Amino acid sequence: MYTTQLLPMLKHIDKTLNKLNKVPFDEARSFFFSAIRGKLLCIRYKFDPAILFVFGKVKVHQRMGTIEIADYVRFYDGVKLSCVGNHLSQATIKISKSASIGDRTEIHAGKSVVIGERVMISWDCLILDRDYHGFDEQPEEIKPVVIEDEAWIGCRSIILKGVTIGKKAIIGAGSVVTKDIPAYAVACGNPAKVVRIRQ
Repeated sequence: MYTTQLLPMLKHIDKTLNKLNKVPFDEARSFFFSAIRGKLLCIRYKFDPAILFVFGKVKVHQRMGTIEIADYVRFYDGVKLSCVGNHLSQATIKISKSASIGDRTEIHAGKSVVIGERVMISWDCLILDRDYHGFDEQPEEIKPVVIEDEAWIGCRSIILKGVTIGKKAIIGAGSVVTKDIPAYAVACGNPAKVVRIRQ
């Protein structure tokens, strides 16, 4: 019984070691330590993934909310996750498999921010589903944000509340996204506008 369970695991370890032999030592060491930092982050905040890569410090602010992170997500130095709900509704941040979040990027959820599989988010980006203030005595507005699978977000972009960015869309550096961007679109500017649709 134990042999049948152990054999696939040994094959997986052997395959992984063979891959690592082809990777330069410094790069392999960096991934090794990032996986350890990822495991420590999972233990501290009770995240679920088996493998998480953390290349530096990650700040987590969580109150009346849940953060779900899938396997193989990469966090780079200075990333901040703020998931703060209220007595009316819980907040959620969901980051899907193999997504990459660049240095000093901040994700703020008062209701829901969902990031799809293999999404690439560059450095110094800001993603938020809330205003953090009301206007003319009106309550704060909170609307969910969705970034669909394989989208790319350029550096220093801002994704504002209520926005859906479609599958494989590209957001140019320094853009401010205030409206939905369709799948396969390339958008840039302030406010971001679609400049073309990729084939």
